[in-house]
Amino acid sequence: MLYGLFLLAGGLCLYLSQLPVDLELQKLLAAGLVAALLLLRALPRTGWSRLFFLLLAGFLVGRYLFWRTFNTLGYDDPASFAASIALYGAELYGISMFTLSAFVNAAPIRRHPPGTGESWPAVDVLIPTYEEPIEVVRATLVAATAMDYPGTFKVYLLDDGSTWRRRHADDPELARRARQRHQELQTLCAEVGAHYLTRYDNRNAKAGNLNAALKKTYGDLIAVLDCDHIPTSDFLRSTASQFSTNPKLFLIQTPHFFVTPDPIEKNL
Repeated sequence: MLYGLFLLAGGLCLYLSQLPVDLELQKLLAAGLVAALLLLRALPRTGWSRLFFLLLAGFLVGRYLFWRTFNTLGYDDPASFAASIALYGAELYGISMFTLSAFVNAAPIRRHPPGTGESWPAVDVLIPTYEEPIEVVRATLVAATAMDYPGTFKVYLLDDGSTWRRRHADDPELARRARQRHQELQTLCAEVGAHYLTRYDNRNAKAGNLNAALKKTYGDLIAVLDCDHIPTSDFLRSTASQFSTNPKLFLIQTPHFFVTPDPIEKNL
């Protein structure tokens, strides 16, 4: 029902957004909407305030879309027209992404891990790495070994940057770096309580690295983290418990969030 109301209100906002107004009223409307959005952003994100925020933002986007479509596009010559259409297409893509995101975030599902009593599956956490900086690997290992989980779990670092072949490479500099990395990662794993694994060579890259580790691990479940994916403390509690209550479940993929700026944020 909430989605139905959201779509109905969205249609109404879309209709209102195309109504013509004079310049002074447009200035007041824009200022009022921006102020309302800033106020709503500071309030607790309850269901209705979230919907109202998205609808106001959608109204602003709709007004821009109508203005952009019916007041700016024109033909002067083939080159400029092609450039303007390309820019317009990029803007349409951004607006479509906003629309999809608004729909998805209108009523987010709040999942809570089910209780499993005394039966928690044993989990092997596999973290493959190649040549990433040691400090990046350290942050992930520390967070992984510190996860809050009632059952048993083991954390394995799968080091493909220090294989036997790389440590004995003909290139002395490559061999030196591989031996140094081998030693540093073994020390790090011993320090944080993780298990260190490597193999003979880099055959089949990351997939081969994981497959080689699966022959040496025996948990009920496997969790795979990239070496720069820092899990929250409740990661295993929130995911592994789902397998105990749903016998048909075989895979869970979770969302992740970035702490480093993307290329657009770097240029702001």
